[in-house]
Amino acid sequence: MHTLAAVVALLVLALTQAYGAEPDTANGRYTFQGVPDGLMRLDTATGQVSVCTKHAAGWVCMAVADDRAALDAELGRLARENARLRGALAAHGLRLPDGVTGEAGGSQDLPDDRQLDRVMGFFGRLWQHLIDMVRTLQDDWARDKDLEEREPRLPDGGHKEKT
Repeated sequence: MHTLAAVVALLVLALTQAYGAEPDTANGRYTFQGVPDGLMRLDTATGQVSVCTKHAAGWVCMAVADDRAALDAELGRLARENARLRGALAAHGLRLPDGVTGEAGGSQDLPDDRQLDRVMGFFGRLWQHLIDMVRTLQDDWARDKDLEEREPRLPDGGHKEKT
């Protein structure tokens, strides 16, 4: 009997905490995720995220700063500025610079074969210079080692001083 009372007490305590721990989900509009400070609330209708914490007066939810809104605002500002600058160029009879189009994203033209051959030639010459430098270093190292082996040494292992 004592065990049954303890189980019922634990069940009532768990249900009370569960009922008070999560706010009403308003017919599935909100989803919640536990975080160290309380609950993270996502409004599935608007995408707004809030952090909810329990206070003496009840639950308080504070909106989380939304970087996406700031990003969208900046993209809109840049698009308006772009349109204004293109209009200013056109008003002065100037054309857009090469490779710049009036559409967002600009042009993505790939280099032609002549340009690609030029770049590959540059890298080929660069590689050959690197190989030549390595060979020169190897030859210098071998020459230094050969001289070191031929140079007479004193009985104490030191080199004989040149006079």
